[in-house]
Amino acid sequence: LRTIYKETEGDHWSINTGWMTEQDHCTWHGISCDDEGHVIEIMMKSNNVTGNFPSNQLSKLYALEVLDLADNNLWGIMAGTNRFGERDSALFFNLRDLSRVDLSGNNLSGEVDVLFAPALEHVNFSHNNFTSINFFKEFKPSHKTLKTCDLSYNPIQHSAVGLMKNVPPNVEQLFLSNNLIKGTLPSTLENLDDLRRFSIDSNLLSGQIP
Repeated sequence: LRTIYKETEGDHWSINTGWMTEQDHCTWHGISCDDEGHVIEIMMKSNNVTGNFPSNQLSKLYALEVLDLADNNLWGIMAGTNRFGERDSALFFNLRDLSRVDLSGNNLSGEVDVLFAPALEHVNFSHNNFTSINFFKEFKPSHKTLKTCDLSYNPIQHSAVGLMKNVPPNVEQLFLSNNLIKGTLPSTLENLDDLRRFSIDSNLLSGQIP
């Protein structure tokens, strides 16, 4: 946590009560812990958290359940570096209890992996600068758990057919509006029995609606 503070200009956060003091870290602003003192929630929405997305540090918080860093000034990609110094997004697979993530309203870029942790249920990556998606992979555990996914307002450039391939079967809400998605919508949408809300307006779509 101390490294996250230093790397994201904690001295200039809107609220940094308790941070970098001798107080129990579970009492620091935005931090919640379980009975054993493990961090389970980081709630720092609209707190002027500024800097490169702290992938490596976050991936070490093994008990994390909720991550909310929405509406801040974070940039970079959602990948850390492994012991060989190589980019590695698989680091987040250590976060086996992480179910809710909101990183909307930042300046994150590159490729976004919607299924980056094993137990994800609700993810919001809207209003960033992601240009591509690591397509849904059926072998990833969160393919079975994901219920809500918001990727709206990004310059994502993919075909609708490729993007919608292998959409998690239990997804209930999927928001893809205001991107650069092109082509026709696939008929596989009909197979998503639990889908209640779907938005893909303001893209570059063509053809008929299935």
